[in-house]
Amino acid sequence: MSDNTENTKLPEGVKTLLGILALAFLFELFKAGSFAPSPAKLIQIGGTNSRLVLAEPVYFLRIFTALFLHGNIIHLLSNSIAILIGGPFVERLVGKYWFWVIFLYSAAFGSVASLFLSKPYIVSVGASGGIMGIFSAALVLTNLKVKPEYRQNLNIIFLQSTIPSLIPLSRGIDYAAHTGGAIGGAILGLFLLAFWPSNQIRPSENILVHLLLVVFLMATVLAFYLTVFRF
Repeated sequence: MSDNTENTKLPEGVKTLLGILALAFLFELFKAGSFAPSPAKLIQIGGTNSRLVLAEPVYFLRIFTALFLHGNIIHLLSNSIAILIGGPFVERLVGKYWFWVIFLYSAAFGSVASLFLSKPYIVSVGASGGIMGIFSAALVLTNLKVKPEYRQNLNIIFLQSTIPSLIPLSRGIDYAAHTGGAIGGAILGLFLLAFWPSNQIRPSENILVHLLLVVFLMATVLAFYLTVFRF
């Protein structure tokens, strides 16, 4: 199979991520009975909120659940499109496991930023922090690992996707989560370079990347049990 054929196929990691987000939305639909759950319903099924965390610190664990939820079907579709824009490039560059690490931990970082920086009445849900992490990691890795002749076009694409999402022009958008996710993605992109031998096309998929994914999965299950299932 040629490289051109491989580049036209949607990578496995991106497809898996989109499938998980779609299943999570079906869970929302089942629990909330609506394609646009109310803020109260979003809190019941895993959204984050600073007042909730202040009242009971265990709800801080929801930084691991909120990223899988969306405010409505349009929110899910727009985030899915954004993943399709940046996700395939990053996955082909670093492999599906590091791609998942960048997305998940950037999203969690965005949720933390939202808890500390957003107004108390904001209920934070969505994959936007992880998406911003994908774009900012792509910018870091493009300028450090991609051949110079390709950098300009890639930088334009990723900057056009990143900068507008950081400018607070619209109400109802969690810009704190966007900013936190972007910072997290840049940090993870730099962190990844430590596991990227100069003589290899991709970074090493060693025990660390699998451990990071297992830890995140365990934290998500624990968060769901302690703060959603028992809500």
